[in-house]
Amino acid sequence: MTELSTSATGPDDAAATLRAVAAGFSIPHRDRLTFNLDVDVCVIGAGLAGLSVALEAARMGASVAVLEGRQVGWNASGQQLGTVMPGFGVPIGDLIARIGFEDTRDLWSLARDGMELVRARAAEAAMPGINLTSGALEVSNVDIGDRLIGRLQMLGEDFGTEVEGWQIDRVRDVLKTDRYFHAIHYPTAFQFDGRRYLRGLEAMARQAGVRIFEDSPVVGIDHSGIRKRIVTPEARLRAADVVLAGNVHLGSPMQRLSDTLLPVWRYAALTQPLGARLAEAITFAGSVTDNDGIDHYRIVDGDRLLWSSPETTFPVDPKRRGGAIRRRIRTVFPQLGAVELDRAWSGVVGQTVHGMPQIGQLRRGLWVASGFGRQGLNTTAMAGQLIARGIMHGDTQWRLLSPFELVWAGGRIGRIAGQAIGTVARAGAGAAGLLARYRERA
Repeated sequence: MTELSTSATGPDDAAATLRAVAAGFSIPHRDRLTFNLDVDVCVIGAGLAGLSVALEAARMGASVAVLEGRQVGWNASGQQLGTVMPGFGVPIGDLIARIGFEDTRDLWSLARDGMELVRARAAEAAMPGINLTSGALEVSNVDIGDRLIGRLQMLGEDFGTEVEGWQIDRVRDVLKTDRYFHAIHYPTAFQFDGRRYLRGLEAMARQAGVRIFEDSPVVGIDHSGIRKRIVTPEARLRAADVVLAGNVHLGSPMQRLSDTLLPVWRYAALTQPLGARLAEAITFAGSVTDNDGIDHYRIVDGDRLLWSSPETTFPVDPKRRGGAIRRRIRTVFPQLGAVELDRAWSGVVGQTVHGMPQIGQLRRGLWVASGFGRQGLNTTAMAGQLIARGIMHGDTQWRLLSPFELVWAGGRIGRIAGQAIGTVARAGAGAAGLLARYRERA
């Protein structure tokens, strides 16, 4: 490897990053790539997936540069809720139907390992203020007693996942609402401050020797030949391997890849302190997700609710969605009354047509790590390991994801259809829940 110029970042920047994380402050602005550079691996995109790939490759001995068009974690990676669970966003039954039982079990094992890798990173770096808590509940809006047993057996016996089935009384003992029936408890799942994890991951990457350049958008990629050429507005970079981790923001250099992702805006809000009334409504310390994908929430800072609710395929002002979240909270927990929000925000993620992430090699030396719209933090860590091992050791485990090919997301028509399908699905879930509660009362 021949370096064409010296880097403007180094150990002092990593130390400064760690100090900023410890103090709870945002990371100071970084320098752009203003000089030509030659590295082993170039990662495009400094979100969770890109930083994970960079960290793993650097620890395996590669020289790594990360190019970010804006700032580290400026979009969805810096706005996620910090819940870490095993598995994928696609139901196990759908995965088995598509790739078979054995491959599904292997993929599930990799995703579970990804969850433990995230936990290990948080512990290794002793990330200050990360506030890790254990346990996650997946609650049902309808009575699924018979189906619950079968799912628990599959998750526990066939896929080696630690799970517990909760009956209705136990669910409603910790969540004081009649909207939920049974639940699956994941005791090894956990949640933490996602932004602090992102900054801690950045600090770990810098300490491993990764060079991160912000405000350095990629305007051209020549992926032919042994050494790939990447062009930014002020400099050029050469690398043996290029990893595309820019999600829906890759833009014109890889527009065909960006077009395989449906942009989905997710909205979240943090309430103002709710005092004792929150403890009377919710006594579960972990995260809660309903099985219809409508609500996702948890308690933070002792008496606040961090709540995420329905998504859109077109951008909407977070302040407008904040009102919808307030109404949703009151619908699920009417005893909380009218809650006030401290702030509301949004982030856009890329969602694939088949629902699984895009992880693997597109052609020799050109890799992709994107499409984490339905997934969790565990899959970004998993992607980092799979791609780094593929680059550095020729490992081919990433081929387990090959059946989930790149599929055009439909452009604007796809976004309209996606919004309509989501609206209908949520309406159907609401109607099913209403009917289930009526039957229970009857």
